[in-house]
Amino acid sequence: MTFFTWDRLEEYQPVVSRMLLNGLKQGMTSHSYIFEGAKGTKRIDTAILFAKTLICKKRDAGFNPCNVCNNCTRIDALNHPNVFYVSATGDQIRKRQIKDLLVEFSRTSLEDGPRIYIIDEAEKLNQEAANTLLKTMEEPGQGIYQVLITSQQGSLMKTIISRAQALHFKPIDRKKIKQDLLLMGVPDRLASAISESTFNTDMAVKMSQDGKTSLLVDLALDIYHSLFKRDRSAVLLFKDAKELVLESFDTADFFVGVLTLIMKDALNYKLRHKELIVFDSEIQLIEKIGEKTPQKIIEEQLELLLGLKAKLKYNINSNLAFDKMLACLERGIVNGLSCSAGSV
Repeated sequence: MTFFTWDRLEEYQPVVSRMLLNGLKQGMTSHSYIFEGAKGTKRIDTAILFAKTLICKKRDAGFNPCNVCNNCTRIDALNHPNVFYVSATGDQIRKRQIKDLLVEFSRTSLEDGPRIYIIDEAEKLNQEAANTLLKTMEEPGQGIYQVLITSQQGSLMKTIISRAQALHFKPIDRKKIKQDLLLMGVPDRLASAISESTFNTDMAVKMSQDGKTSLLVDLALDIYHSLFKRDRSAVLLFKDAKELVLESFDTADFFVGVLTLIMKDALNYKLRHKELIVFDSEIQLIEKIGEKTPQKIIEEQLELLLGLKAKLKYNINSNLAFDKMLACLERGIVNGLSCSAGSV
């Protein structure tokens, strides 16, 4: 878990941070919360920070937990006796899991202080589990707090929603994701590509640690560079690496996404919208494409790339589709010639 402070959380989720912190400071904390938002938007980190703030006895004047005491470290490890974490078994959260949770809460706590339970992927509560949970929400008890984490609030029972305060977690700003990756030592070109491909901060970190991601970004850049060096064709470059690109839908989709981002950068350069350029570390390449290629051709190439990206979801001849797309890139960028949008 990330050792968050409330100021740190505000960088990612300013509205959520302010609402929870104000409630804590004013002694007006709800006993039931729904943290709703996509994965990777700091929902679990926020639940852990909330639990540490309630339990830590060494928090500072800003209500930040110390993050080093016995309480904080055990909460981070999810083995504090007053903090319970429930997640799906398979594709459901079952009645037995909720009943076991309630049994624990019915017992006298081994330690003083508030008790908090966190239910992750609460949309997976089956009907029996949801009904059992609802009974506890009606009368939670003194010093008991509930946090339901979900990406689909509409899938929860309306009676559960009505008994909790819902907080919406917005997608993380792409610039923030890139900044975090750069602070981790991720190369700029890689951080640029990853931050444009996902709003999920956890997924972004995972992608940065996967060597295949870097290889795919470098291949996309090499293909564009080859169009100007003319020492090797883009089709041959792709042929040597096609097993990596075509390994899965995700790898192919990411690769086409990077090719598309570079072409969008060239169009933004052409239109003098340099502040919108993503691959600022590759500005010389972007300038070459933008200066050599007519705007109409760049727009056509973008249409081709976006069309291929959409077709990847279906059962197509990927080898043939990529060969045609790369041939069109060479025809358009090297020779400035049109290539029919229906040819990919």
